Parts: sequence; C-alpha cells; structure tokens
Amino acid sequence: MHNEKPLHIIPVRLLSSAMKTRILCIALLLAVGAFAFGQYVAKPAHVRGRITTLWGDPIDSAQVSFYKLEGISGISRTEKLVQKVMTDKNGNYKTVIPWGQYRVEIKGHGWESAEVWRYYLGEGDDGILDIGAHQGNWHVIRRMKVSVVVKQSDGKPVSDATITMIPAYSYNEPQSFVSLQQRTNDHGRYDFFPFEVGDFVVYVAKPGFLPGSAAFRVNNGEEKAIDIELKVAPPFEFFPWLKKPTSN
Repeated sequence: MHNEKPLHIIPVRLLSSAMKTRILCIALLLAVGAFAFGQYVAKPAHVRGRITTLWGDPIDSAQVSFYKLEGISGISRTEKLVQKVMTDKNGNYKTVIPWGQYRVEIKGHGWESAEVWRYYLGEGDDGILDIGAHQGNWHVIRRMKVSVVVKQSDGKPVSDATITMIPAYSYNEPQSFVSLQQRTNDHGRYDFFPFEVGDFVVYVAKPGFLPGSAAFRVNNGEEKAIDIELKVAPPFEFFPWLKKPTSN
C-alpha cells in the first residue's frame, strides 16, 4: 500500500480578495483567448501581375483564372475555381483571393494561352505573377536556330559549360518545353532550335569561371549567333573579412 497524501481543497471563502481577483482575471483571459481563437479569420492574399506575349507586348482582355488546389505537392485530384479576372489595355490584372496553392490559367482572345501549376500565396501575401503567354499556332512557326558559342577572353573555347535558355517573359520552370538546358561541345558551342518566338536570356556557367549571360530576340524563322565570354573566377572566400591585409 502506498501512503498517499490527502488532497487538500481550499474553500473559496478562505481565499483572499486579491487571490480571488487574480483567479477571475486568469479565467477571463482564457475565455477571451478561446473566443478570439474561435473567431479568427485568415487574411486574404493579394495578387497582381501582367500578361504579355513572349516578346513583351501586353495582352488586353485576357482571362486569368485561379483554381485552388488541394495538398502541397503533386497533381491535385480536385480543384475549385475561386476567381476570374480580365486584364486591362496594359495587360495588368489584380485580385484578392484566399491564401493557398493555385493553378493559374490564362486565355487570350486569340491563340494566347498559358498555365502555372502550384502557385503559392501565403496568408496576407502581396504576390506578383507576371506571365508570358504562348502563341500556340504551330503551323505558322518556321524553323529557328540560336547558336551559342562560349569562349574565354583569349579566344579558347569553353567546353562542357551549362547553357540555359529561358524566355524572358515566361513564368515557366527551366525544365518546361519553352526553356532548354544543354552543354557546350568541344568547340564551346551548342545550337538551340526554339519552338517559340520572343525575347530570351541565355545563362552560361561552368565551375572555375564566373557566369555569363546574354539577352536577345528570336523572330519567326530567324537564325542567330550569340557569343558569350567567360572569365576565370578568382578563389572563393567564404569569410573575406578574415583575410589578412596585404602590405604595400
């Protein structure tokens, strides 16, 4: 048998007035907190953006639709249309929607269309979503070619460099069909054959060199040569402020 101590309960009448006041305040605070938690309303998210062609011309009267998705990754089994807005003459739009993850669909008045998966807006966010819409009329697109040549300052080719070609006005990930990533050959060259006209940016990187880039426009049926020079990178210093000063 354990010797259990009896539980002593202090009668309310024996409590001091100060103690009664303290207990009452604590009870009121707990009640107010519980009520406030139950009445909490999440702040909506604001989002605005600009819809253009892949060469930067604004698309007016384009329809921008926000479909709320379930879950946090992968393809949702269900989605719910939350909002539809139209762009103005400058291609701008804005709206207020509940926070969460969305599939955003853009439909123009002609061939223009685009789609963004898993666009996330946090509670109270003020998001920017600019999107370049694809023309999509494939039968009028002629063969295009962009030849990127990467060299050092002395003219030596830089082989096995990573080249990433990205549309300037597209929200899509680099792995999307309008963006390409490749490596240069032994002559420091790679030829891209884009499927879309428009403005592009090429980024070039290789260990041991500082990255380089170039911006350009590809017109329908055009062949273009892009030369990029990479400079040898200096030694990387993670704590440069610890470097000892050199004496003159």
